[in-house]
Amino acid sequence: MAIEGQRPKWMEQMAGSPFTKNYFTTDMQEKIVRQINNDKANHRLFARRKLLISLVCSFMILFGGIGLLWKYTNVVDDIVQYANMGMSIGSKARQAQVNVFPDGGMTAGYKTTYLWVFERPLDQLKGSEMSVKAIYQPTGEVLNVVPSKIINESIRRTDNQTGVVTSFGLPYAGKWQLEVSLDGNYFADVEINAPEPDWTTSGSFQWNDMEFNGKENRIGVRGMDFEANNANKYMWYLKGSEDELSANRRVIAIQQNTGRVELIVDSLAYSIMSKENEQIESYIPCLMNLPAPGLWRLTVMTGDQLFDSIVVQVK
Repeated sequence: MAIEGQRPKWMEQMAGSPFTKNYFTTDMQEKIVRQINNDKANHRLFARRKLLISLVCSFMILFGGIGLLWKYTNVVDDIVQYANMGMSIGSKARQAQVNVFPDGGMTAGYKTTYLWVFERPLDQLKGSEMSVKAIYQPTGEVLNVVPSKIINESIRRTDNQTGVVTSFGLPYAGKWQLEVSLDGNYFADVEINAPEPDWTTSGSFQWNDMEFNGKENRIGVRGMDFEANNANKYMWYLKGSEDELSANRRVIAIQQNTGRVELIVDSLAYSIMSKENEQIESYIPCLMNLPAPGLWRLTVMTGDQLFDSIVVQVK
């Protein structure tokens, strides 16, 4: 029992080092002190270097940004001027002959508005016939997406540029080369990427007391549920302008994930049901067969022009 005012022996033993000899030598202490001092010096040097790099980057961004802003002031004007059209910056053509601005919601499988800004004044282009070929990079397939458009006016505000609006669709997701010609002569080409479209199955609507799957007042298909490798009769509903529906109509099917493409109808002969305000409503009976289960996008093409598309589930 410890006497009051005295420390017990076990406390004195606990206060001592647990080691039998001194491992933490003077030499070790000096090395640690030197390392700490070196670390502090390196930290200060790193901080100075970091500050210098930050200053250099800031100057590069400042002057580079001013240069880019000066160079692309007209492009910024385009974005502001056409914001209500959903335009976004597109790819720049080789030799800076023309810039293209696809609609901000552009995807494969649907028609899209494109603004072409030629780096030439209207008086040099007025009366020229513009055409555009779309070349699908993975396969080399060529579509005449703009067969002919006469340039008569410009929607640009500057005197040294000409703005032309076209509308067309690209059926497949991926890289496309858009080749622009004027009066039949090559002018420039642009590479763009068509994003993957939405693969939600299309909804239904009523037309003449019949139910169709698709988009009301535009496109739909009616018939049995789709079963792989089982041909059935179906009826298409199409509504559009006479120009849209006048060319040869065919249906291509694109499978989700695989990108497999099948021509399932090579010719659609339609019957006009009604015509109002230059819009034709038509129905088209046909036989269709899809080769595999899964989600398929049925895309109606009129000539080389994409009319519209719907998504169906195949069992």
